[in-house]
Amino acid sequence: YHIKAAWMRNHPYFLRVLSEEGINNWYDFMDFTLNLDENTINSVKNRKGSNEEEDDEDYNGTLTSYWRKRFRYALSYINELQIEHGVMNKGHVDIGDSDYFEFCNYCDGVPPFQPYSN
Repeated sequence: YHIKAAWMRNHPYFLRVLSEEGINNWYDFMDFTLNLDENTINSVKNRKGSNEEEDDEDYNGTLTSYWRKRFRYALSYINELQIEHGVMNKGHVDIGDSDYFEFCNYCDGVPPFQPYSN
């Protein structure tokens, strides 16, 4: 819920992807994000020049470059927060402590994907 409401601000495109892909929980989100196929990504650059924006176009089964990054960054950010918090058997990190601006700052840093390793 926090990813949807706080980090993505209930953006219509993000909500449509969740609905169309049947993403109803964390495990669905993680599975979808980890299995994004590079070959099926619509690049906003290819359609709109070099300017990447929050693309409001309808979701047609492939993510725009902007939204693919946002999905990956959300998962990566949670993994990084969990690593900083400690191993999972000490408890899950409370992502509710990270707001929209902290998430955006993380994304703006263009970090490499951070896998979770316990």
